[in-house]
Amino acid sequence: MKKRVLTTGEIAEYCGVNFRTVIRWIKRGQLKAYQLPGRGDNRIELHDFVAFLNNYKMPMPDDLQQDQPRRVLVVDDDLSSSQAIERTLCRAGFETEIAMDGFSAEENLALTDELADRNQVLQKLNDTLEQRVEERTQQLLHSEKLSAVGRLAAGIVHEICNPLSVAVGWVELTLQDEGLDPQHQESLQLVSEELCRAIEILDNLRDFSKHKLPLKFSLDLNALLEHTLDLVAHQFRQKSIELHKDLAGLSNIWADKDQLGQVFLNLIDNAIDAMDSGSTLTVRTRPLQAEGEGKGVEVDIADTGPGIPEGKIDRIFEPFYTTKGEEGTGLGLPICLGIIEEHGGKLAVDSEEGIGTTFHIHLPIGEPEE
Repeated sequence: MKKRVLTTGEIAEYCGVNFRTVIRWIKRGQLKAYQLPGRGDNRIELHDFVAFLNNYKMPMPDDLQQDQPRRVLVVDDDLSSSQAIERTLCRAGFETEIAMDGFSAEENLALTDELADRNQVLQKLNDTLEQRVEERTQQLLHSEKLSAVGRLAAGIVHEICNPLSVAVGWVELTLQDEGLDPQHQESLQLVSEELCRAIEILDNLRDFSKHKLPLKFSLDLNALLEHTLDLVAHQFRQKSIELHKDLAGLSNIWADKDQLGQVFLNLIDNAIDAMDSGSTLTVRTRPLQAEGEGKGVEVDIADTGPGIPEGKIDRIFEPFYTTKGEEGTGLGLPICLGIIEEHGGKLAVDSEEGIGTTFHIHLPIGEPEE
């Protein structure tokens, strides 16, 4: 079988379903997949997709059938005849085995199947090892980058923030002058807004540079999500965005309420900014029993916006990288990623252009702080 990797979009097209249905299959363990490091996109190997189709008795697409090995066992006690048939079949693209009698044929088939199974196991182990090495390499590179940015931020934020605050104060004081020319007043108002924006960027940078450990208490995650959604309810009304909530019953987790609230608010704000009127935001929670990782919870925040282009999705967790142009600081998602990782969790993203973006947050139940 030729080695080939499929995306969730390709699987959805083959099966005639929405890509979110494919993601649900993956989460439920029905369809085996792996995630790309850094971006969290799912990829499915062809043999796993074929096994999924066979397991659920779904039709095999024609172009995938061509990838299946065509094997023929030639049974003939005349070796020269068998070899002539073998040469003809090989030219036609068939894999062949030769047996001199029925007993040998049965042995050959059993041995061939066993070797194929073992080769498949070895291939999966090799792929898993390569994936883990690549993930760890990316994590180390990302940590180095974050550390460098943190050191830079700590050195400049204080020096820049103080004079900016003084400038804002003087501008605000000048704006209170009743005899100020309207045109000058408008210009000064613009200056004040831009200075405040610069201070906000520096505040974000200061937060980013601090290695602030979470202060963990028992937390009702669904209640925190409900509270966060209440904070932005007016934005849903203003943009006519429909909200869907699918909040499952969850055990309380040990987490920092303020830090997780910051993550949820940032992701929801980003989703609202990305969507047009009439779009839909879905917030979903469910218990999680990850293999080898203990109990946890998952939060999905999914929008039906334009999606993130494939060339940009690899970089969205990089400091100062933004898809919002001048409106963005490029620090929101790196801060979110740092908070989730400090909680021992994972933050990943799936996105399809023209369909939407889903952020997946995995959090462990955790333990009380000693």
